[in-house]
Amino acid sequence: MHPTLWRLGARIVALAVVVALSPLPAFAGDGNQPAKAPGIRASAAAVVKTERLAASPSSAQATQAQAGSPAFFKTPLGVIALATLAAGVGYALYSAKHDRITSPAKQ
Repeated sequence: MHPTLWRLGARIVALAVVVALSPLPAFAGDGNQPAKAPGIRASAAAVVKTERLAASPSSAQATQAQAGSPAFFKTPLGVIALATLAAGVGYALYSAKHDRITSPAKQ
């Protein structure tokens, strides 16, 4: 190809990159700012008026007693989790005591 065609192609690519990266006013916002949000104190006051913030301890215990769910570590999944943890700790201790790497820095 002729060198002028390369220059023309490079200019077209550069123009395409500039056009692609330039902001388009059509996609810009209309400039209307939203109304200012209420402050944190007003929001907290509205929450206090509408919601109960803390449950009483007696109702929480009653709910747990009604559910009748056993402790996690008594379930089959909990037993598997404990067994996996015990195996990992055991292997880590074994590996630390039976380290076969001998180096001058370790002595």
